[in-house]
Amino acid sequence: MATYVIGDVQGCFEPLMRLMDRIAFDPQRDRLWFVGDLVNRGDGSLAVLRWARENAANTVLGNHELYLLARAAGLKPKKGDTLGSILTAPDADELIDWVRHLPLVYREGPHVMVHAGFLPHWSLEDAFAWAGRLEAQLRQTDWQGAALSFLAPPTPDTLAAHQALAGLTRLRMLDADDRPALEFKGPPAEASKGLRPWYHVAQAVVPERTVYFGHWAALGFVEGSGYVALDSGCVWGGGLTAIRQEDGAVFTVPASI
Repeated sequence: MATYVIGDVQGCFEPLMRLMDRIAFDPQRDRLWFVGDLVNRGDGSLAVLRWARENAANTVLGNHELYLLARAAGLKPKKGDTLGSILTAPDADELIDWVRHLPLVYREGPHVMVHAGFLPHWSLEDAFAWAGRLEAQLRQTDWQGAALSFLAPPTPDTLAAHQALAGLTRLRMLDADDRPALEFKGPPAEASKGLRPWYHVAQAVVPERTVYFGHWAALGFVEGSGYVALDSGCVWGGGLTAIRQEDGAVFTVPASI
């Protein structure tokens, strides 16, 4: 049995199928972990979501899954939205229910998965505590209000929860005061003075375990001490990448052939 951790798919179904061929994926033998952002921007979001659900993939919520839930709750589409095929599908309710029950953080032994990152002052236990509180809101029967509130401007009462959610699903860089610099999306080498990648600061990243994350296409695939970045920008014309946990072997397919 092998476990493969896969970067942001974002609706790129055909590259995903080529990656499965590349690793000779066998659903009877192998397991898949996805770092979130299965959907949106690419034109195969419905197929990706169905395939991941049917193959019982371990997936964490990314910012695009949160946007999908908000759309299902009534949010108007943004420019570039490609989620219509999911929302009008005959199995839309089942797919949305599957998505809203996904975790924000996942852990097995020394392996941890999150979509974006961890705030600098968090222990791993802090991250799971915040994730549990946020997940509980999406798993309620009347989950729609929570889904919409997660994307709305924070209020004094929701500020801490919004900051936690931003850390888990949108974080890339921290400023000199260790506050999230969410506006920066480029590679670390192009950041202004004082900005640092979150994984160089976060207490939750230690060499004794491996944190897998995505969300940062401009960073690309990077292996470091205690972390692996897996978003190689498939939807932007880059590639789709998987790493095998057991031996660290890396597999990448281009976005198009």
